[in-house]
Amino acid sequence: MAADPIQRHLAQLSACTACPRMHKPVVVGRPVRSRVLLVGQAPGDKEPLLGRPFAWTAGKTLFKWFHAALGW
Repeated sequence: MAADPIQRHLAQLSACTACPRMHKPVVVGRPVRSRVLLVGQAPGDKEPLLGRPFAWTAGKTLFKWFHAALGW
C-alpha cells in the first residue's frame, strides 16, 4: 500500500538539510471535506512546540475574527 501523500511530503521536508533552522511542519488531524481551507504562510515559534497550526497570536486574531463574523 502506498504511503499517505501528506506523510510522504512531511518525511521529505524533515529529511531536507537545505534549511537547518526550518520549523517542523504543523499538520494535524486527518483529511476532511470542507468548504473552508485555512492556509498559513509559515508557522511561528510556538506552533511547532504546541503541535497545532494557528496556535498563538495570529491564530488568536484569526479565531477572534471568526467569532465576530459568525456571532459566536
